[in-house]
Amino acid sequence: MDPKETILKYHKGNKKHPISAESKLEFEALDMPFSKIRIILLVHIGKEGWDCRSLTGVILSQKGDCPTNMVLQTSCRCLRQVEKGKHESALIWLNQYNAEKLNMQLEKKHNISIKEFEKGANKADKEIKRYSRMDYLKLPKIDYYQLRVHYDCIIKGKPQILNPKLSDVITPESKQASIVKIQDFEQRLLGMDVKKAMETEPVNYNRWLYDISKESFGMLPVSILRQHDEFLRQIFNEITLLKNGVRYFSSVFNIKIINQNIRKLFYEKRDLRTTEEVIPQDARLLKIESLTSPVNTSEPESYYPPQNITEKIILEDKGQLKPDKKAMEMMRLAEETENWDILKQLKLKYMSHPEKDRSFHYLPYRLDSNFERLLLKQVLALAAAKKRNLEIYYNGDNSLTEFKIHCYKGSSGRKRYIGTYTPDFLIIKRKNGKIYKAIIVETKGSLYAKDEIFQLKRTFVEKEFIEINQNKAGYPKFKYLYLEDSLTESELIIKTVSAIEDFFEEEM
Repeated sequence: MDPKETILKYHKGNKKHPISAESKLEFEALDMPFSKIRIILLVHIGKEGWDCRSLTGVILSQKGDCPTNMVLQTSCRCLRQVEKGKHESALIWLNQYNAEKLNMQLEKKHNISIKEFEKGANKADKEIKRYSRMDYLKLPKIDYYQLRVHYDCIIKGKPQILNPKLSDVITPESKQASIVKIQDFEQRLLGMDVKKAMETEPVNYNRWLYDISKESFGMLPVSILRQHDEFLRQIFNEITLLKNGVRYFSSVFNIKIINQNIRKLFYEKRDLRTTEEVIPQDARLLKIESLTSPVNTSEPESYYPPQNITEKIILEDKGQLKPDKKAMEMMRLAEETENWDILKQLKLKYMSHPEKDRSFHYLPYRLDSNFERLLLKQVLALAAAKKRNLEIYYNGDNSLTEFKIHCYKGSSGRKRYIGTYTPDFLIIKRKNGKIYKAIIVETKGSLYAKDEIFQLKRTFVEKEFIEINQNKAGYPKFKYLYLEDSLTESELIIKTVSAIEDFFEEEM
C-alpha cells in the first residue's frame, strides 16, 4: 500500500503549521471500516480523551514521548476492547527509560510488574468445545462393592459430677514439671531442686467459672456449674495462690487440663460403636449433565486430544469423515505415481485418532499433567493392551465421574472415615456387555506422593477395597497400579505392561 495512504501525521497545530482538514478527517475516521490508515505519528495527541478502539499498538521510542506520570495511560491506549469477549492482542514498544516508568506505575497502581502484565496478556481464554461419546462407545456403568460404616454413640455411665472426686480433676497430667535439674558447664548433674509454686495470672472464682463455660461452646452454662459450688471452690483453692488478698493461678498446674477435666465430670461416659456393611454400587464414568460446552480456558494445552482431532473424531463417529470423489481420485493418482508423502498427507486429512474406539468417553479430557498425557498415549499404543482389546478412560475429573471410593482408616470396629478417593484412570476389559475387570491407575507427582491422607487412601484401596470386591465377585476384579512422575518413559512402559500382562493374563 502507498505510505501516503497508510501513514497519518497528526498534531494539534500552531500558527506556523495549522491543522490539516484532511488529516483531521482521517483521524476522526480511524475506527471506520473504510480507513486505510495503519500507522499514526502523533504530537500531543492520544494521551487524554482519545477513544480509538482500532489502535493495536503504541510505540514510545524516546525519553520525552509523554509526561513521566502518564506513561501507563499512554501505553494502555492500545488495550481498548473492540468486540466483547473476543481474544484480542496489542503491542506496547518502549525504550528502557519508559519501560522503567511503566513498571513503576504498574506496581504502584495495580501491584503487578511488566512481566506479570505480559503473562496475563498471553493467557487469553480460548474456547474449547466438548462432547460426550458414551452412546457411541456404549460404555456401561461400572459395578463394584463399597464399604459403608455406621457410627452409633453408646452411653456407658452417668456423669461423674454426681459423685465427684478431687483426683478426677487434679490428675498427674494436670501438674506442671516441678523438679529442676542443677548441672555444671559440662552438663554434669550436681543435684535436684524442687521448683517452688509461683503466682502466674490473677483470677477470681466467677471469672474462672465463666472461662470453663465459654470453652464448652455453650454446652455447660455457668448456672449448672453454680450447682456444684462447694466442690469447685475446693478445686479453685487448690490450684490458686493467695497473695496480698489477690488470687493467682499456681505455676504448678496446667489450668487448661484442669478445666477440661472439670467439663468431663458433667458428661455421661460414652463409647462409639461402628457397624460395617458392604453395599453394591454402580457408577457412571461420565455424568453427562455436568459436561458443559463450550468452556473458555487460558490453558488449552491441558485438554487432550487437541480441538482439531476432537472435531475429526466426532465427524468420524457420525460417518462424516470420508474423502469425496475428488480426494479419492487424488489418492489413486498419488499411489499410481508413488508419491507416498502426498498420499500420507491426503489420508491423514481423513483420519481422526487410530485408537478412538478404546478411549475418550468424552472429548477432550482435561489432564492435570504431561505425565497423565504420556500415560494415556502409551497405553493406547501398547501391543499388550491392543491384543487384549483393553480400553483406558480418564476418571480424574471429580466433577464428571461417579466412580469414587469411600476410604477408611483403622481396624475393624474402630474404622474412621478419611474421605473419598477418585482414581485417575481405569484400564478396563469388557465381558458380556459389562466391565469385567479394571486396573485402577494412580498417577502422582513426586511432590505430593508423601501426603499422609493420600497414603492412607492408597492403603485402603490397595488392601481392603480390592479384597472386598474380589470376595464378592469371586475373582480378582480390580488391581491397583501406582505410577509416579519420577519414572522415566521406559520405566513407565515396563511397569504398565507388567501390570497388564499379570492382571489380564487369562485374556490372551
